[in-house]
Amino acid sequence: MITLGQLRTFCREVASTDNSDTTANREFMGWINSALDRLYKVGGWDRTLTERKITVFPEETRDDVVVTQGSLNLSSVTGFLAKWLTGRWELAIEGYGRSTFELGTIGTPATTATLREGDEWVGSSGTVDVRFLNSRFALPKVKNVHRVEVVEVGLPVESLPPEEFDRRKQTEPISSGDPRYCTWRRGFLEIWPAPTTYRKLSITYQREFTRIADDADDDDEVDWDEEERDVLEKAILVQAALTQGENSPISYSMATREFETALKSSKSFSQRPEMTGAMGDKRPPSMLRSNIWLRNVEVDPS
Repeated sequence: MITLGQLRTFCREVASTDNSDTTANREFMGWINSALDRLYKVGGWDRTLTERKITVFPEETRDDVVVTQGSLNLSSVTGFLAKWLTGRWELAIEGYGRSTFELGTIGTPATTATLREGDEWVGSSGTVDVRFLNSRFALPKVKNVHRVEVVEVGLPVESLPPEEFDRRKQTEPISSGDPRYCTWRRGFLEIWPAPTTYRKLSITYQREFTRIADDADDDDEVDWDEEERDVLEKAILVQAALTQGENSPISYSMATREFETALKSSKSFSQRPEMTGAMGDKRPPSMLRSNIWLRNVEVDPS
């Protein structure tokens, strides 16, 4: 385990004398964040690959929802559940077999609600049946989703670009069953169709680097493998030498040489052709990691 306090201590060791007091913490965090961000970008795609499972709830229904033509307003004696709003459940409303809606707000009491802006009801006013579909899932700190599978039946879910996913939803009648399609959009995994029974999805995804706050605690764990500590420290050293210039205790050229040596001895950053985990599609061979990093070193603006 690597803690933030350990990296801050390392930064103090490589900082110039006028940059070694407590007021330098913000610059130290700039070095640490810039180094981590760059290593996440140039490392093997599978280095940050993670698998997790999420539970998909079955669709739920209301048969007493009152809609008004030209209005966003809804009402239901049974009421609306908060999870339908916070989880961005989709609404399949009777009479609109090729389009879904989304809640914008839930009133107090929860017997009233509004649809999302732009989802005004254009059909006839009256009471309709509504199916609430659990089809969107927030996945924070995710860069890209590589594979989705329905665990119970071992069924891979076809991944589509957002525009093709939307086209399938529009051209195929709304139905229920095991998900067949998915897409990754704006921090959410979307599936279609939504299941009628509980399902578990296995998701393989690539983690995205999230900047560490300047005031984070020293005891906070840094999302980096202990066995790759040397690579991280050498990356920080390059950033420190770059920003400190002539005041740096170690020259930029020396820092880059040490960084290149660390990369060559690291299996995670060795030059090799990369393979996608599930599909086996061969990706272009990796470029030399050190050259990419050194040509694109970013000075933290803070």
